Amino acid sequence: GPAGARCRGEVADSTTPPPARRLSHEWKAFEGCAIPAGDDVGGPEYITLEQAKQRCGSSPECQGFTFEGTNPQGPLSGGPVWVTLKSNFDCVDAEWIGYRKLEPQRSAAPAPPPPPPPKPKDTHAVMLEAGQGRGVALCLTGQVRMLRTTQLAMEQYMLGVLKPDLFLYGPKKPDENDGPELYGLADYVKSARWEREDIRTALYSDTKSSGRVIDLEYLEIQGNWFGNQCLDPPLRDNRPGSAICFYYNQKKCLDMIREEEQIRGSPYEFFAISRFDFRWIAPHP
Repeated sequence: GPAGARCRGEVADSTTPPPARRLSHEWKAFEGCAIPAGDDVGGPEYITLEQAKQRCGSSPECQGFTFEGTNPQGPLSGGPVWVTLKSNFDCVDAEWIGYRKLEPQRSAAPAPPPPPPPKPKDTHAVMLEAGQGRGVALCLTGQVRMLRTTQLAMEQYMLGVLKPDLFLYGPKKPDENDGPELYGLADYVKSARWEREDIRTALYSDTKSSGRVIDLEYLEIQGNWFGNQCLDPPLRDNRPGSAICFYYNQKKCLDMIREEEQIRGSPYEFFAISRFDFRWIAPHP
């Protein structure tokens, strides 16, 4: 019999087919959807989106899962989030994400879609590649301080060497109406912009899901790249430095340069950036 065949090292004949390979479930995400309280499959778990799909997919009882947020892909970092598995699927309106487990399709997979058309090249980049860039745009940003001391060296070692179009951007003080005193730099200015800044408000309004991205994900990354003591008030970690304000100033200056390029019909070949309080002691290379 079969037992004797196994003892003799013979392969026993078997007509039992191998188990069928289980197909993976499909998932549909619903934004602004919190699955109501109750019908939990276990308690909340601090896991990644892929782990949640695996847990729910392997449980016959689980019909979906939900987590707080507005991005169906979960945290931008790909990290874990608090997830609750559910044995029943329904939606109530809230800033949550609901995932519903769907039975896998057993039909043949459809043909892949055609590749998207190539993105049009940036006109600015095309012109630079064609050698149509000309001249230098120099941007000075930040608080206008020590300019009485630094402007002579700037004229000699930077403006005299680069011969640039000069763009200025900085914050306007409460007691200023027409901007700061520029001394000798005024003769070189192509465009200047001064504003009463509210960089903190701009940061939150321009960042998608700002409460999660800024207050949780960004603040977890160490380093002075996110220095925010220049904000009023600073962010929660009160990180030393003013990098965020410097990024904002650079963007404002770049906007002015792009506007000038539109007027003159060609891009600048080079950009240079410096600060009002830098004292140049040698010619710009």
